[in-house]
Amino acid sequence: MSDEVEAPIPIKLVIWDLDDTFWAGTLSEGGATFSEGNAEIVRRLSARGIINSICSKNDYAAAKAELEAHGIWEYFVFPNIAWVPKGPAIKGMIERMQLRPENVLFIDDGSGNREEARHYLPSLEVASPEIVDRLLDLPQLVGKADPELSRLSQYRQLEERADARDVSQLSNDAFLRQSQIHVELSLACNDERARILELINRTNQLNFTKQRLSENQLDELLLDREVESGFVRVSDRYGDYGVCGFYARRDAVLEHFLFSCRILHMGVEQWLYQCLGRPQLSVEGEVSSTLDDTADVDWIAEGAPTPRRASGVHRIFFKGGCDLEQVLMAIPSDSLVAEVNRPLGNGHIQHAEHSEILRASETTSDAQQRVITRLPFLSEDAFQTRMFDPGYDVLVYSLLMDYTQGVYRHRETGLRIPFGDFTEDLTSDLGAKRASTQRPFPDDFFPWFREAFEFEGCLPEMRLVENLRWLRTKLHPSQRLILINAAEVPFESSPERHEHHAQRNRAVEAVVSELANTEICDVRAIVRSRADCSDGIRHYTRRAYVGIASELRELLPGTLPEPSLFQLYLGWGRRLFRRFIGMR
Repeated sequence: MSDEVEAPIPIKLVIWDLDDTFWAGTLSEGGATFSEGNAEIVRRLSARGIINSICSKNDYAAAKAELEAHGIWEYFVFPNIAWVPKGPAIKGMIERMQLRPENVLFIDDGSGNREEARHYLPSLEVASPEIVDRLLDLPQLVGKADPELSRLSQYRQLEERADARDVSQLSNDAFLRQSQIHVELSLACNDERARILELINRTNQLNFTKQRLSENQLDELLLDREVESGFVRVSDRYGDYGVCGFYARRDAVLEHFLFSCRILHMGVEQWLYQCLGRPQLSVEGEVSSTLDDTADVDWIAEGAPTPRRASGVHRIFFKGGCDLEQVLMAIPSDSLVAEVNRPLGNGHIQHAEHSEILRASETTSDAQQRVITRLPFLSEDAFQTRMFDPGYDVLVYSLLMDYTQGVYRHRETGLRIPFGDFTEDLTSDLGAKRASTQRPFPDDFFPWFREAFEFEGCLPEMRLVENLRWLRTKLHPSQRLILINAAEVPFESSPERHEHHAQRNRAVEAVVSELANTEICDVRAIVRSRADCSDGIRHYTRRAYVGIASELRELLPGTLPEPSLFQLYLGWGRRLFRRFIGMR
């Protein structure tokens, strides 16, 4: 790969080998040394809108655990970690991500792997690990600023959709019909001018006319009264894909007709062409779709999806961490709203579900907000929640982080901040050192943090009870509140943790007994032994998460629909599928 060409083809995806490439050594031989520098490169590429993936001959579970331990796993999509040949694996990955090989860079220390990949994909860019130190300086990887990681989020949606398609036994048309695709058509192009300009100049696979425009040329086009211009937004049951297409028609001739590759194979381009009455169109170059099919695209609904509340089905709000995220995979419903933990653009995973954050959400002062902006593990909107929005019939709230995180009190403003495990004090030298090995922190963070905060340990039981009483007062008396408690399974690695959970479970039981319209989803009835846990007392097996979802249905009869076998495995099936074929 050269960085000296005049007009380099942009790289949209970087595929990393792991052993002796992303990290030093071989993981399966116990000699892998993690590279925080390479992890930071992945984060910075993601913040430029460049996607990262993995193709590695390795044990999937071990590689995932290593990447999770360093807070970088969530930055990779469509990973292929398996003992399979890399050439066909990479070809399949790129096809599933709906990209062109010339927009992909594969980095591997093995020359045989690189040549094998090039054999299957001659236009693929390949490089040895020597290129890594220069990656962020290459013109091919300039990308476009995306601090909110919206592009990464979009590819996660695409990944979920692709996985659901792989595990389903439906025909292609049947799968598209159950996907609940909605397309909004709008003529207010000035409202999305920047996105339209990006589509015109960056799309290739579904760009039927290949006519590029400058900003001034686009402005002239949109002002031209003889031209009808419009754009489309696309969403389905797997996510909102945003503005994904644009057309401009003059005298029954399409001058522009183009779409983002993220909606490839959804039928949107055929649907819009039919809606426009099949106007004259001169197709330029290769296009990854055809408009010749005269069959009606009857699986797309026009307009934004309208929330529907079927008889007996209520609007439900979920707030929690990774436990709730797993449970939600087993609860198919259009009436759910959820806030769960999410990765930030700096290597940290944000947990904003602690009751101390909820209590501060309505009283945060300007001085406290200035403190929050200095915390790398919380975003500026961490104290904003939709939990108290009107219209929810049921609120489901996981208490796991209240049981787990340490609480730090800001000396000057009194703001309480939860972070990390309550057994590690970040204001101590040892705690700061351990935290630094797990997550990236600015060099001046810990000196400031020690001076500004005092460590209070785990949230006291009485404070937890007080917070739950406060939470109940914030809700309408008719709203049901369901609290998810924690398991009490002993583990040698944390010998006293199950007793710690038991004490807080008892305190929660006591306060719930005095609160109206409040109940407990009792995890202890489902997670009874170590066989029901994955890697510790806070992480459960797939069967246990399905059991928690079933328990919620028992608490809410007629409210949460019973999933079909297909729906149940939309979330869980991708893991089983990938374990067999090595896609993740």
